[in-house]
Amino acid sequence: MIGRIRLLICLTILVVVAILAGIMRYVDTDVTGCLWQHSLGSHNAVCNPSHLPYYDDIVELLAQQQNEEARTLIAQVMGETRDSLSYYQYATLLAKYYFSTMQADSLHYTTGRLRQFISHNKGIDAAAADYLTMHERMQRGVYEVKVTGRMDSALVCYEQALTLARRLGCGTSERLIILTNLADTYKQKGVYDKSVDYYQQAISLSDSVGADIPTRITIDIGLASAYAAMGCFDESAPLWQRAAELLPQMQRGDLFQYLNNRGNDYFLQEKYEESLRCFESLDSLTSLYDDMQWEHMFGYANRSHVLIKLGKTEQALPLLNEAEHFFTQQQQPIALYYLASQRMELALLEGNTTKARQIDEQSATPAWMIPEQVLIRQQMLMQLYKQTGDWHRYAETMQRQQHLRDSLMGEKARMQISAVVMRHDHERTLLEKQQQIEKKDLAYQWALTLLIAAVVVIVLLVYIAYQYKKQQELKEQAMRSHIAGLRMETVRNRITPHFMSNALSYEILAQMDGKETHLDALAQLLHRGIEMTGTEQTTLHDELEFIRFYCGVESRSIGSDFEFTASLAPDVDTQKVMLPAMTIQILVENALKHGLKRKPRENGKKRFVTVRATRQDEGTLVEVIDNGVGIDETKEIQMHTGLKVLHQTLLLLNEQNSRQMVFKLENYRHADGDTGCRATVFLPDDYHYTLSTIHH
Repeated sequence: MIGRIRLLICLTILVVVAILAGIMRYVDTDVTGCLWQHSLGSHNAVCNPSHLPYYDDIVELLAQQQNEEARTLIAQVMGETRDSLSYYQYATLLAKYYFSTMQADSLHYTTGRLRQFISHNKGIDAAAADYLTMHERMQRGVYEVKVTGRMDSALVCYEQALTLARRLGCGTSERLIILTNLADTYKQKGVYDKSVDYYQQAISLSDSVGADIPTRITIDIGLASAYAAMGCFDESAPLWQRAAELLPQMQRGDLFQYLNNRGNDYFLQEKYEESLRCFESLDSLTSLYDDMQWEHMFGYANRSHVLIKLGKTEQALPLLNEAEHFFTQQQQPIALYYLASQRMELALLEGNTTKARQIDEQSATPAWMIPEQVLIRQQMLMQLYKQTGDWHRYAETMQRQQHLRDSLMGEKARMQISAVVMRHDHERTLLEKQQQIEKKDLAYQWALTLLIAAVVVIVLLVYIAYQYKKQQELKEQAMRSHIAGLRMETVRNRITPHFMSNALSYEILAQMDGKETHLDALAQLLHRGIEMTGTEQTTLHDELEFIRFYCGVESRSIGSDFEFTASLAPDVDTQKVMLPAMTIQILVENALKHGLKRKPRENGKKRFVTVRATRQDEGTLVEVIDNGVGIDETKEIQMHTGLKVLHQTLLLLNEQNSRQMVFKLENYRHADGDTGCRATVFLPDDYHYTLSTIHH
């Protein structure tokens, strides 16, 4: 019966789980209807450890580019924290600060410490380790892009960060940052179709959660600059217009991105005057803030190139010199390569082809250089070869440039195809979403009805199973109680046949030898034993009276050196102290049979058993102490029949009482140095000793 009920419960639970899974899948699809439906997953708290003091405040300060205030607060909390995990969670914010202020060495050092902490602390929570790794990968990617120029390494870092963000179920902000960084890196690498694809993913994600205006500004600017790099100025124009409308709401970081990329867009269209105005506005912005020196010098590099194109070389040269000095100190190869191309252009304008050739040889084009910069250098080389009449190299360079432009056109075509596919997928998603909305009410009602029915069935089955199990447990407990009662009754009935045989033999031999007999004591013992046959509990007074008769008869077989004593504390009322019948007798019998009878006689020395009763902890402690052979501690304690029955009875009685009756058996050393054994039983007050109180 119980097996069938369990099977029904399991099947019903499976049905409920299936229904819940269907409901959750349906709800997820209906609510989000876009990429990464788990954006607000259960690990979101790990991805944004707002429980840390001032964590959110620091994030807000960095977002507002109040960098020095953020740095002061970071130093304070990192100095106060004593938890290493929290310390390195703050360290992720410190890395962001170093990026915001373009302190490349400090950024590299901090990300290195993060990576070292993660690798050396395998015992930290997996989600926390993933969170730290995600931020370390993000900041490492930034370092590779901005400092070393290794775009492939940066892409690996960002892809790893994106995988971790998805696994953690991080919030929108982290994933948008990673997506836009991926898009920007692919743009700089010249893989424009992937760049546009990641920007489109970021737009879809931001639309699905209603991202704030600063987030959307960043994405629009990035996407517009990707289109501009491909020469798709018709696609970039509406994005620039939308961003321009939000100029009053831009933070200085967003404003820098807008002015810099808008200036590049004009530059690529050869609208140099408009480009110059953007870079002059950029200079006005960055000169206001001490912590925007990197951005300031970056603007110098772009502005100097525009001035060269406008023929204003005298104005361009100071900017070029200052930017070159700065980026040399910063050891940033992409910026230095760009400035070297400008140096070549200045040399060619002066007709100094030798200098131009030397500059090219000193800053040869590495394999990883971004296509935009390669195109600029190739234009300078074509001009160099034209002026020197080196038409063979001119043709080779033109062929490489055409190949690169063809590659860009291919990227443009793939991007356009990708955009068409994405629009198709988006329209299909909207259609599917609409269909799901139409089915929502009916499907949800059916699912809810089935869920309620299944829950009712489970509750009924669980109740039936519980009642059935309870009845079985009661029957089993009653059976165990009955068996224990019978065993106790057997002990009470016997006083052991061996003891009776020995006692009668001694009396018969004494009578045959003409000695005094004590048949009356034996008769009284048997009479008292018969009276206690049907008794489950007795008083300590009656138990001690029975033990005195018992010891009086046993003393005949033990010898004249045996002595029994009872020591009762003044506050022990033996008429009120209750206990299971024969409990102390079993302990005394055990002391006689296995302790005193095995101990050799010694002249002038008594063999004794003492029963001592004292009050302790709202109960009575009864001790049975002897000076017998004791327990052999080298062997496992063997419980004989009487002790086994006593132990089993105590277990059953303790199950039905809040306080516990405790039995112990141990060796004992007397004050005179003699050894023996002590058995103790603690009898709590208000304890129920009757096994028959267990009901079915």
